[in-house]
Amino acid sequence: MKRQTPAIEEATDRFLTTAELARMVRKSPRAIELMRQRGGGPPYYKTGHRSIVYRLQDIAAWLTQCRRASTSDLGESTKR
Repeated sequence: MKRQTPAIEEATDRFLTTAELARMVRKSPRAIELMRQRGGGPPYYKTGHRSIVYRLQDIAAWLTQCRRASTSDLGESTKR
């Protein structure tokens, strides 16, 4: 079987809309939009004038970064 190039493999990944992502993480679509505007949300693709999609692989990585062990855990991004 012929191996696909990375760009083609990326294109065949599963994508979610803003509404689907919001349901997945139990937030409102507006909260997802605000995270996109202010930063802090998962990476996204703008596929048209008003069309935004999120790659599942990127969402999983973002959720991993959000994981905390306790309320005093500041996360990996703040550790030195």
